[in-house]
Amino acid sequence: MDETIIAADCAIEGDLRAKLLRVFGAISGNVEAEEVVVEASGRIGGAVRAAGVRVLGRVEGAIEAQRVIVEASGSSLGGIAAPSVSLAQGCAIQGRLDSNIPAPAPAAPAWSAAGSPAQSAYATPSPAPRPAPVAAAVATAPTATQAEPAPTPVPRQASRVAPRAFSLDGVRLSLDD
Repeated sequence: MDETIIAADCAIEGDLRAKLLRVFGAISGNVEAEEVVVEASGRIGGAVRAAGVRVLGRVEGAIEAQRVIVEASGSSLGGIAAPSVSLAQGCAIQGRLDSNIPAPAPAAPAWSAAGSPAQSAYATPSPAPRPAPVAAAVATAPTATQAEPAPTPVPRQASRVAPRAFSLDGVRLSLDD
């Protein structure tokens, strides 16, 4: 397993890339990885981009992932953008929460092509991919008697899907626009 551990007595300043990252200490910078686990004593002071993120500690930057879990002891203070979001009762989030988006491409470190995929830091099944909205076009066939060209077909817009409902009982929210 290719796991990078930031120990509780360790503080890193700068951006960090890893396959599987487990943070017990502090990172002041952006993080890019396949899986990120911020333990209860851990803190990330920058943006996080990963396939999966589990927060038991504190993240003070935007999180962009395919799935995010914020545990009861966790704090996310920069916004979350993920198609699969799980908020435990008692967690703290601040910023924009956007779960009605297509799944982002997983972060791919330069060395991942030759290596094996990292093992997941927690067992959470990936959500089924959402189908893309389909726009139907109106077809017009020109006839021999038409003197001017046929009008350009106008696509019909698909109806907007309402955001998912979340049960937020016991969760402190502060949403920014």
